[in-house]
Amino acid sequence: MSRETAHLPLMLTVLLTGQLMANLDSTIVNVAAPSIHTHLHASGAELELVISGYVLAFAVLLITGARLGDTHGHRRLFLTGLALFTLASLA
Repeated sequence: MSRETAHLPLMLTVLLTGQLMANLDSTIVNVAAPSIHTHLHASGAELELVISGYVLAFAVLLITGARLGDTHGHRRLFLTGLALFTLASLA
């Protein structure tokens, strides 16, 4: 077994963890929508705008992160981003 294939399960686990965090955070925004509607008296259109704004911000940062990964190293940037994303989600 070569070195690269020995690390495949670990690489898959790390990548799937990152995808899980992104999906989890999008779900949290959608779960928070009824509370936003109740407490801030937001209309349906305003709720859609909040959710779309979150997804748009995520997409813009994803593209920026890919470019930064090209310049600073994908592994380092992915692990740094995953740690920051986890801390921000917990906050």
